[in-house]
Amino acid sequence: IMKSNTGNGRPTIRSLASLILVLSGIVVIVTSIVLLTGPPTHVAQFSDWKLVGLTKCQWNAVHVMTGLLFLVVSIFHVFLNWKPILSYVKCSGWRYSRLVAPVFVSFLITMYVGIGTLTGLPPMQQIIDWLRGTKIEYVRMYGVPPYGPAEKVSIKNLSGYMGWDLGQCIENMKKNGLKVGSTNQSVREIAENNGIPVGMVIESMRK
Repeated sequence: IMKSNTGNGRPTIRSLASLILVLSGIVVIVTSIVLLTGPPTHVAQFSDWKLVGLTKCQWNAVHVMTGLLFLVVSIFHVFLNWKPILSYVKCSGWRYSRLVAPVFVSFLITMYVGIGTLTGLPPMQQIIDWLRGTKIEYVRMYGVPPYGPAEKVSIKNLSGYMGWDLGQCIENMKKNGLKVGSTNQSVREIAENNGIPVGMVIESMRK
């Protein structure tokens, strides 16, 4: 960034691009953490999982579009600062020699993380195991849909699709303390009325 403001107090294009990079970078980091630590997509849709009012698909959409903004502005930022970059690259020999070690070390670190992730080296493997364990915990908490958008269908259609006896399913649900108004109610509606996850409704239909 050369100058943040022009003489009349208005922000320059460079400063605007820099601010967009900072803000969009923060959003990308936050959405990345949410997507990495959140439940698998099919479980999130099945359980109607939300964080600060946003579904997993909405978090993913924000991540993709903000990441695209970050990429486009990054390219534009390089274009705006192309001459200063070239001037820095064409610096004197002693300054160039000082760049060799940092570039080499950064290359080694990047290669270690990339190759280490594929070969199971620490700490990448430990992080992956922790993330996998987090997602498995979500599966245990919310359950897994027996097929597609099972949470949207009625218990009548679900029991028919799964080959379960509808009368027995209703009896099992009542035995488990669930309130069922009609066999045409969707699984999600029953879950919301009883204040339990969708997976527990389906599980209570079986036993």
